[in-house]
Amino acid sequence: MQQQSDRQIGKQMAGEEAVKYIENGMVIGIGTGTTAAYMIHALAQRLRRGLTIMGAVPTSQATAQLASSLGIPLTDLDAHPQLDLVIDGADEIDSQLRLIKGGGGALLREKIVATASRRFIVIADTSKLVPQLGQTAPVPVETIPFAMTPVHRQLRERDAQRRQRVSELLAQGGRSAPDDYFHAALIFQHGETLEDIWQAHELARKAAELGATQSMGSKDSHWLAAAALDRWLMYQGKPQKYGTQFVPDGKCWRLWDVDADTTDAERLANYVPALQEQLTQAERNTQEGGFGIEKDKAPQWLREALERWEQEG
Repeated sequence: MQQQSDRQIGKQMAGEEAVKYIENGMVIGIGTGTTAAYMIHALAQRLRRGLTIMGAVPTSQATAQLASSLGIPLTDLDAHPQLDLVIDGADEIDSQLRLIKGGGGALLREKIVATASRRFIVIADTSKLVPQLGQTAPVPVETIPFAMTPVHRQLRERDAQRRQRVSELLAQGGRSAPDDYFHAALIFQHGETLEDIWQAHELARKAAELGATQSMGSKDSHWLAAAALDRWLMYQGKPQKYGTQFVPDGKCWRLWDVDADTTDAERLANYVPALQEQLTQAERNTQEGGFGIEKDKAPQWLREALERWEQEG
């Protein structure tokens, strides 16, 4: 819990420092995410103390709502196609200052706004620094609605080919190191069938038993085994055991139903945060947006849950 508190302090300090670069009369872009949210609050404080700006272009609807609620004047790229400064967060940063961005669901708008700016400032706490990109955050893919179906199909086909190849390597005994099982579990974790997800759970569990050292930040093979089990249960409409899975309901991000018999001690043993922390994480996810959903296109297990939640109020 102290580590989480330190991360929040780091995010706040980064956000407060970044707004010092904003000068009177500027047109700025404001990013999306938990660190950007601290920056937006700091900007609102500077405005109350006398700073004046011509407007801020938000990179997401969630950012627009937060900024508007704090009295920050908003504008858009039609009115101001050239921005003086953009401040935004990142999911990962390597030693050459290369970034992974877009994990909050605003990748396209973030890129457009950044491209329109004379200067781009990235804010992050030290947890986002990695020796190699892809260790703690996946690379987001965003497409316009016009191309959604073919892009989704191509990605599904590519992932299916990767799972097939991994299955062949495992069957041949070509991969037997603990970390090999961890990486194989990651690939199956992105599968779409119950069989794929269960395979991810089994592979991650074996990686943990063999002492795998690879991880995605704090998420190691123990966490991956727990997350795969939770997803396997969720896909059947059952409560998850540990509480690693979040779903959108059209109004917010919510933690999928959790087995009430699971203790925080069991979660800790599998590197899963306490239940209250996961509920707080759902609130943070909501602040970042991306919780819209087309009910008719949702899987059956989610449609049934959405109907139940609507009835429960």
